[in-house]
Amino acid sequence: MEDEKEMIDHWSHDHPLTLVDTRELEFCCGCEVRFGSGEQAYGCSIDGCEYSKLLHQECAAMAREIRRPLHHPQHILIQCHEPDDSDLGWCDICGWTIWRIGYKCTSSGCWFRMHLRCAHDSDLINASTPDVDEQRRAIILHPSHPKHDLKFWTRICSFKCDACGTTYKGSSYTCTADACQYWIHERCASLPQDLKREDHHHSLSLSFHVPPEYIIFNYKCDVCSISFLPNYWIYHCPLCRYIVHVKCAFNKSPRITASLKILGRT
Repeated sequence: MEDEKEMIDHWSHDHPLTLVDTRELEFCCGCEVRFGSGEQAYGCSIDGCEYSKLLHQECAAMAREIRRPLHHPQHILIQCHEPDDSDLGWCDICGWTIWRIGYKCTSSGCWFRMHLRCAHDSDLINASTPDVDEQRRAIILHPSHPKHDLKFWTRICSFKCDACGTTYKGSSYTCTADACQYWIHERCASLPQDLKREDHHHSLSLSFHVPPEYIIFNYKCDVCSISFLPNYWIYHCPLCRYIVHVKCAFNKSPRITASLKILGRT
């Protein structure tokens, strides 16, 4: 009976899935994160089946269909698998390619896509939950701009984001106050407050400005090695002074290679 309780049905495979031991270097096909030593995951329960994909328990438990208030709250997002679904491309939250399972919008003409790992920390609601007061959800109060409400815009126009400092077209949130020009990307408005990177042993906290000491001592981003500007957002570890731009937070750190050049010689 205990084995039967561990079995689940998942849309991504025809056979029931059960908890199995993972091996070194294996990745979850949901969040795309490598499994820890001795960790269990859901895999196919049928002997002889060549299906080799594995899922974290929390990834397997995520709803197949969801809605996301910071997107269009009336739009339904559904889990799909890449490469079986050619409509999946890059994630609209972190900007990186969706290699395995991701959410895509089912509404005609909407191309919103999102990783499962980005959905873990997002403000999500089950698609079966009644949507109340959609008009209210189009207006948000974001902690980065507490004095004024922000309004969601789907107009595709180019602007410089007050969160990440980059300029590109996309959905956005703008300040509702006439005299205020605060404007941020939709994906920046959805960034999680805490972030875990594989190259650092502490969680990173989101800050809506750069602490003065980082500017005074000219700290540089631990991913791109470029200095910080005071008014743009960062992820940082106050304990270790590990700091990254929000636009670099989901990028991998460059590999450090030994240089053959010796000081004073060529």
